[in-house]
Amino acid sequence: TEENARRISAALGEPGWLLDERLDAARRYAGLPAETNPLFTTYLDLRAARFAEIEPYAEPVTGGQPSTELPEGAAVLLHVDEGRVAARALSAAARSAGVVVDTFENVVREHPQLLQRVIADGRTLPSRDAFAQVPRAVSTVGAYVHVPAGVTLEEPIVVRWSVGRPGRGLISRTV
Repeated sequence: TEENARRISAALGEPGWLLDERLDAARRYAGLPAETNPLFTTYLDLRAARFAEIEPYAEPVTGGQPSTELPEGAAVLLHVDEGRVAARALSAAARSAGVVVDTFENVVREHPQLLQRVIADGRTLPSRDAFAQVPRAVSTVGAYVHVPAGVTLEEPIVVRWSVGRPGRGLISRTV
């Protein structure tokens, strides 16, 4: 709902353009038909999901300092564990090349033009897909990956989502 989108945006301290993005998605979601096949979407097979038993994280999860240790063989690591950033690290090569891998919250603070250019006006998700509008409206954590044109990293970028706490659901977005 628009109320949920406003609450999450306020809790994250988001700028007006990002709140507008959330509100647009909430309005689109409200005006779109539900998935035509509740057991399968273009994104994943939902047959085993028991939605009535899931309580999504409605607020950002905070607490603890993220690890800055980079695993051997990786250029970048962003690890989100049940909605909390557990680790965030960039190699010197990735950092000097202008690579940005971080949460929406941090990117909005440090590189707002990068995030706004990519997600403004719902460009990254299909506007006529109700399922796609949900994370656009109410995600509590987003991951942003930016590799400048012409940059090649020798090691991989690792974005890891750890979820699975019984009865909880994480609505997230990655661009």
